[in-house]
Formats: sequence, structure tokens, C-alpha cells
Amino acid sequence: MIDIHFEKDQQRAAAYDHGKQVGVCEIQIVDKEWTIMHTKVDPAYGGQGIGKALVQCVYDQGKKEDANIILVCSYAKNLYNKGRAS
Repeated sequence: MIDIHFEKDQQRAAAYDHGKQVGVCEIQIVDKEWTIMHTKVDPAYGGQGIGKALVQCVYDQGKKEDANIILVCSYAKNLYNKGRAS
């Protein structure tokens, strides 16, 4: 089972499979601006929706903290342009 954790101190959301990091969504936090910079998932875990879950985790946490979310990551941009994340 894949666990998704928001790790604000490390400015990221990370996916873990039994303690092994298998994906990450890196962000840059400046005051109330959160910029999603990069999302990466281990190719062995591709096609499982982990990237989407990572971006959604950051987005949800940012909204809880009343942050303005900026998308630099092309993967995150594609998700939101296709209406897959909200």
C-alpha cells in the first residue's frame, strides 16, 4: 500500500511503499504562495495514480492553509488543465 505524506518542513509531498520513497511532489513555499515545482514517481510504480495523489495532497494542504497555488510543474499543469484535480 502506498502512503502519501505532506512534509511541509521539507517542502514536498512524498509517496512511500513500506517506508521506501517512491515518489515526490516538490514545492517552494514563500509566505502564502506555494509553487509546485516538480513531480516524480519511480518508473516501477508508474500508472498507479501516485503522481496525481501527490499533486492533490499538496493542493489540498495548500487550500487548508489559504495558500495561492502556482503550477510550474508540467505534470501538475496538465492535471489541472484536464480537470483531473480540483
